Amino acid sequence: MNQSITVTIITVCYNSENSIKTTLENIKNLKTKNSIEYIVIDGNSSDGTKKIISEYEMYIDYYVSELDDGIYDAMNKGIRKASGYIIGFLNCGDYYDDNTLENVIDTFSKTDADIVYGNVTAIHNLRKVGIKTICEDPSYILEGMIACHQGVFVKTEVQKEHEFDTRYKIVADRKMLIDLYLQNYKFVMINENLAYYDDMGVSSIKIDSLRRENNLLTYSTYLKMPDLYLGTRRKAIDSVILNVFFWSITENKYEIDNVAKYFAKVIDMKSKVFIWGAGKYGETAEKLFLDMGYEIAGYLDTNPSIKEKGKFQVMSPTKLEKDDRTVIVISSIKYSDEIIECIKKQSNLVDIPFWVFHKILIEYEKQSYNFKIFQTELAKDEYSMALQHSSSRDL
Repeated sequence: MNQSITVTIITVCYNSENSIKTTLENIKNLKTKNSIEYIVIDGNSSDGTKKIISEYEMYIDYYVSELDDGIYDAMNKGIRKASGYIIGFLNCGDYYDDNTLENVIDTFSKTDADIVYGNVTAIHNLRKVGIKTICEDPSYILEGMIACHQGVFVKTEVQKEHEFDTRYKIVADRKMLIDLYLQNYKFVMINENLAYYDDMGVSSIKIDSLRRENNLLTYSTYLKMPDLYLGTRRKAIDSVILNVFFWSITENKYEIDNVAKYFAKVIDMKSKVFIWGAGKYGETAEKLFLDMGYEIAGYLDTNPSIKEKGKFQVMSPTKLEKDDRTVIVISSIKYSDEIIECIKKQSNLVDIPFWVFHKILIEYEKQSYNFKIFQTELAKDEYSMALQHSSSRDL
């Protein structure tokens, strides 16, 4: 191990009197055998946080307590003060394994890595509740997070050039790693546990907001770099769009008029719609079609035990009496093409139009981005920037 390498550890906090001591004790112990620069950025706490910090003053190299514009603004303040070779972040309640810094320093010393990352373990009420495993392929950052940020270390010179995008309130760490990956910085994985994190943190609590920001980030990256998502990655971005849209339908956060106009171009508004699949996706399809003003004639399913779905009858496709207005919408996501072929063979409904619900939604979303889904000005900003980088939206 190169003992001359100094690691800058940054902790940001606000009203953290119940958790910060765990982190401060960890740094105190690690400082006995590692060269650490420790920075604490407090958001002007009003509880006992400042008093606890003062008790560890001798282990802190830089400390400030002042108002900030959220967690990533505070983290950026810490980055600007960092002078070590590597930067890592520990939130309040988080702590490193005993050998973490030695392993990280050793990896940086023996490779040309710009980013080193590894596993972390979730802690709930001081109990280990699960290991967050890393993704060996760093390209997965385009689809999701490759590691929790407590298990990520970045060269300081690289981190200073890539501060966190404070427009994002929860996933700016992933946004930063996407930028580094797309600029060909080198990622090296350590397949060991590096840190323990308190699962009561921001990203753990605000699950709904986390999903929306992650989906927005994935989608905007796709628009900027469409070639990255051809082939296998197209399935990933389609999944993101679908998840967002299903959420938006359930929560009534979509532009019904725009959606209805698009669907009317695909399925005649005078149609009698039969929905295949009486599960949750069928319920989502039912809600959307009713909201748009379509007539729901019933459900189709091969399960004989299901007779009704809400106020609608559920029947076997073999009992369907077709007319010129009948259309069948497949709500199932998997095996939709196989389902259509099976229905045609069993019921001889060859001439009836079949439509796959999720495929219509995906094509609509690609052609008419739905700002209201995300309920944030950030979505509009990202979308506008994305269009400037994308020559084609219909891949």
